[in-house]
Amino acid sequence: MEKTQKRYINAILISLTAGLLIAGIFGLYNALVISQGKLTSEYLTNSFFSRQFLFVLIILPIAIFAGILAGKDRIFKYRFVIAAVVFIFCVILGVNGSSVGCFYASLGGEDTDLIFGVSRGIRGDEFGTFTPMTWSQYFDNNGKFSYFNTITRASATDVFIEYGLPVRSILMIYKPFLIGYLFLPMSNGLAFFWSGRFIALFMASFEFGRQILTKDNRKLSILYGILVSMSPVVQWWYAVNGLIEMLIFFQVSICLLKYFFETDSLKKKLVCAGGLVICAGGYILTLYPAWMIPLAYLLLGLIVLIFIENRKRINKRDIFIFACCAFVLAASMGLVYYRSHETIDIISQTEYPGKRLAVGGGVLYELFNYVSNIWYPVLDEAPFANVCEAGFVFSLSPLGYILYAMYYRKTGKHDKKLCIMIITSLIFVFYCVFGLPDFVLKLTLMDRTFTNRVLPIISFCDLLIFIRSISLCREAEVKVNKKICILLSVLLSCVLVWITAKKNPEYYLRYMLITEIIVMTVVFLASFMYVEKHNRFFYISLGLVGILAGLLANPVRLGVKSLEEHPTLKMVDKVVEANGDAVWIFESEPYPLTDILITRGARTINSTNVYPDLERWKKIDPEGRYKEVYNRYAHIILCYGQPPEGEEKFQLLNADYFKAYLDDSDLKKLGVNYLMTRNDLSYDDNFNLIDSTGGFSIYELKADN
Repeated sequence: MEKTQKRYINAILISLTAGLLIAGIFGLYNALVISQGKLTSEYLTNSFFSRQFLFVLIILPIAIFAGILAGKDRIFKYRFVIAAVVFIFCVILGVNGSSVGCFYASLGGEDTDLIFGVSRGIRGDEFGTFTPMTWSQYFDNNGKFSYFNTITRASATDVFIEYGLPVRSILMIYKPFLIGYLFLPMSNGLAFFWSGRFIALFMASFEFGRQILTKDNRKLSILYGILVSMSPVVQWWYAVNGLIEMLIFFQVSICLLKYFFETDSLKKKLVCAGGLVICAGGYILTLYPAWMIPLAYLLLGLIVLIFIENRKRINKRDIFIFACCAFVLAASMGLVYYRSHETIDIISQTEYPGKRLAVGGGVLYELFNYVSNIWYPVLDEAPFANVCEAGFVFSLSPLGYILYAMYYRKTGKHDKKLCIMIITSLIFVFYCVFGLPDFVLKLTLMDRTFTNRVLPIISFCDLLIFIRSISLCREAEVKVNKKICILLSVLLSCVLVWITAKKNPEYYLRYMLITEIIVMTVVFLASFMYVEKHNRFFYISLGLVGILAGLLANPVRLGVKSLEEHPTLKMVDKVVEANGDAVWIFESEPYPLTDILITRGARTINSTNVYPDLERWKKIDPEGRYKEVYNRYAHIILCYGQPPEGEEKFQLLNADYFKAYLDDSDLKKLGVNYLMTRNDLSYDDNFNLIDSTGGFSIYELKADN
């Protein structure tokens, strides 16, 4: 009885201490930046001192308390059950990280769904494109989730191949995280997508770390799972471009292939084979070559290694199973091409992204930019590009290379997995720094990516190298010299901070540089010490840095009810209910507000055109004078009236952004029925005012007499 009471008391004390410690670190972290005037009032409103504090101080201790009572062995045994329960809990509550709250800056109103963090304007392609397009599927064709959506662009749009929206098709087996939308309301479907991907990525990373990178070192694998799932590149690109799916399918496929050769059970082999088909198809259908191609080289290297290591185990039955897998995969991809080949042809012939090619080179100071990633969530800016483009994996490079050298010096052995990872990483470094000849780029398909996309893949490779190297050093019982390690840790930290600061010295304040040097010195030194002796400080320090680098990137919200009930959108609902086939434009407004109407089922011409409707624009540009402007993936500003003197009818604002001026005859040629606008058009006899609220009005274009 006394032991049980003592266990409960210890669990409570540890839980509360952990909650207070982490809450205190968050508070200090935010206070340092707040003192420099770097935070917006929006962030301060939802800062550590309110909801974040309560979240960390209440939810975290409860989770830790339950974990301590359960015991680590029981947690491991039932890890997939626990993950499933957490997932179901999140779906029921509608937990998601969408930044749809940014719409309130234009629409007005209060985002009452937000419980943690802030919505990020930089994530426009998530809350301004992907989420509204997904929302539109609930309205298109009476919610049948068609392959071709008529609401976005106000014309039939292939939404499976471009942006990968949920559709009712057997092909959704390759997009498992979108399946929730097919049978759940938007709030819960959004939670299914956001929470499911995060949980799956962490679990996949844990298993990959346990089975591939280490010899069942569970604590190190948990740390690896945190560093991957909470990495800045994952969090800043969370909902678009399929990076999470790539990482999940990458890691799961390697684990499944390894287990396929380890088991003699036909049933288990078939399950693994089915999983491999889903992983391969899912990876292909992310359809974002800029990340797919470089990551595929690392994937291919590990697959070849597994086949080589198991070549003596391969029999006729295995060959037949793999042949069946290849047939199913080819048939599936053939079906996708059959349905989407016209879309693929159109996209390939666009000015952007169809003709976007890159040669690499010109990058040097950015190689170790993971060091500065800890500041992005609170400063909302990066030393180069923007916080999304500058997001990396916290890899501790080049420490992995140093640890591997220590391992080789002790054992005199090379590790094949590490060699593949190192060679892949160094080739990509060469590409980023020096570039590659045109014929090599085309031969390897690397002309379809570019340096800002390859850099995060390098950092992911370097994280694999670090985890694998430190695990091997532990197994080989490598000894370290403490004085040399301290000196090397300080030296590495200073050099890395100096390199990252060279890119944009104006970005850094003195305290930021000092903080980075201290943080990096601590994690480097903790890593060296871990090689020789297990210590909790290694896990705590590196885990906290990894979490801080990505945790605040996205908000945490419960559903999207406050946006669904917004008065301005309710006004749109009334018109859509009366005339669901009508065509709309959101007049004179910039992206992302141009995409808000499709969340209510309004067929909107200037919602994001994920590929151009050339036939539509030809109606008002019959000679194709402006084709170079609108023949692209584009966000579109449409203004009513004539262009100002000296300006063109169509104007290219950015690679993915153009503006056009339309008069009443143009609107009629395009088949427009309604305009939503802030402007007063009551003076114009071409329009009837339908309704008005919150500064926005809906006008109906009068039909020709």
